[in-house]
Amino acid sequence: LSVTPPPQPSQLDLRSGSSGLVLYIVDEPDHKVMHVANVGSILAVVSRKGGPMLVSNNHQPFDRTETDRIRAAEGWVSPKGLVNDELEISRSFGVYHLLPAVNARPSVQTVTLTDQDEFVIIGNRGLWDYVAPQTAVDIARLNKNEPMIAAQRLRDYAMSYGAEGSTMIMVIAVKDLFRPKTQKNVVGHKDEIILERTAPRRVENTIGDRTLARLETEIPPPVGFVALVFTDIRNSTSLWEKNPGMPTAMRLHNSLLRRQLREVGGYEVKTEGDAFVNSFPTVGAALLWCFNVQVQLLQEEWPQWILESDDGKEIHDEHGNLLVRGLSVRMGIHWGAPNCEPDPITGRMDYFGTMVNRSARVSASADGGQIMISNDVVREIMAILPMDESETGLLTSIDNQPPPDGNTTAAAIHRMGVVIKEMGEYRLKGLEVPETLSLVYPKELAGRLKLENKNTAAKPPPTRVQFSVDQLRSLAMLAIRIEALASDRVFRSTTMNNRSYSLQSASGALGSPADTDPDIFMHANPDFLIPPIHDSATDADLLQMMDSLTLRIDNALSTMYLKHVGGYHPVLAALEQAMKVDPGMLVQALSMFGSLME
Repeated sequence: LSVTPPPQPSQLDLRSGSSGLVLYIVDEPDHKVMHVANVGSILAVVSRKGGPMLVSNNHQPFDRTETDRIRAAEGWVSPKGLVNDELEISRSFGVYHLLPAVNARPSVQTVTLTDQDEFVIIGNRGLWDYVAPQTAVDIARLNKNEPMIAAQRLRDYAMSYGAEGSTMIMVIAVKDLFRPKTQKNVVGHKDEIILERTAPRRVENTIGDRTLARLETEIPPPVGFVALVFTDIRNSTSLWEKNPGMPTAMRLHNSLLRRQLREVGGYEVKTEGDAFVNSFPTVGAALLWCFNVQVQLLQEEWPQWILESDDGKEIHDEHGNLLVRGLSVRMGIHWGAPNCEPDPITGRMDYFGTMVNRSARVSASADGGQIMISNDVVREIMAILPMDESETGLLTSIDNQPPPDGNTTAAAIHRMGVVIKEMGEYRLKGLEVPETLSLVYPKELAGRLKLENKNTAAKPPPTRVQFSVDQLRSLAMLAIRIEALASDRVFRSTTMNNRSYSLQSASGALGSPADTDPDIFMHANPDFLIPPIHDSATDADLLQMMDSLTLRIDNALSTMYLKHVGGYHPVLAALEQAMKVDPGMLVQALSMFGSLME
């Protein structure tokens, strides 16, 4: 028998590549775990509580970690964001001619699934380049019980915004892994699992926010006994006056609060500037809304101006847990029976009476990032959650005693954990009867109880420079690399000496003697060449350091210009006086003449 040898791969085959993702769900005895491994630009997003949670890495060359890895492998990233000016992703299957700068090593993440996870969206660049993750989740939730139809809607939406070529979208439902529905079949045999199927919700074509139109419909205004929540942004007047990132931050703030209102089941009564007034049918719904908002405020993509301001900078506890980041919102919850009347102008339900006044005063007693509650709210929380008083005087929820089955709101609060600290009795402004107030937090934000009152702490003047300390260090590294090039050498950090890398010579051989030639490479520790930049440096110090680094870069570029063009400078000056000729054309002509003479 004659065996035909397989054809040799062509150059096109060797230069081709692709992205890939593997998703594997393991059913553990007490929980469900999802393992995700991806290479390239194909990403997976989980819809958790109506929001997107990215569970894969987008391998872009401009990512700082990927850039360092590419440079360590003797690759480079062009100003257009391409690896070796060829490939727009930093990891891929195939493209063997770019190894090892571009390889197929996957990024692996492990996520524990909960009953708050609805589905997973998997898509390539044909989806994520045109549709934001939150928008994709909102569109898919319109048909969350029909994953195939949800994927088709995402495809049509991406194509309407210009997606062309290969567009891959997959929606995988995971909600039914936790709460399957059973019913007897017609024969009466054992129960079988069936999936709930409902008709897609129609979106009314009304004037308003199209993003909110894709969410769940707003609940009817609660009447009778309700939970009122007042919110306000700390130092918002000063931020509006001085911080140019405030308009963008306000849009993010308003979108987050309204989105969570639809998810939890709350009613937006009205807004006054940056303050919200919301009503909820139960204390549990109000508490869950406050917890979700406070946690997700830490994860918003705030403008850099906000994050660099004193009111929006990051604050961590002694264990490194993030406690404060971005806009700081105070909240107050009170439970009672206000007077309910529709507003004759807006037609929305409004609330009046002493209960509303007390709710506003409870919120005014809180500081930024705090959730202040009245004594009536504490009693309602203890009625739905098992609580225990610790030695420090804090009321905490008991982890091993879940709430009764059927109360999904209480189950969600119990999963996040509750910590209550009584602040004492306060005489609120304009109210005769004093109120016992308490602070409440989810367990992951309980570290805020140890934060000092920032209103009495000394504050440094707000920053006005438009760059960070890390960006200044990157500029210093750029100055060192250009200075090395000015001396006809390539800078190599001594921290990379232990890595196995080599240059490929023109003949294609690896590990040539030029790899360690001191005349080509400049090996040094950058910590000794970069001026010390402290995180506590003032704006004036940062500006002086930036001016010094800019001068170093300018001197190095001038040296490179004189080395390569300086020999023609007298001739260019004489010709420029004799005739009006483009100096660039003369340099090119002289270079060609010099090559012919050689």
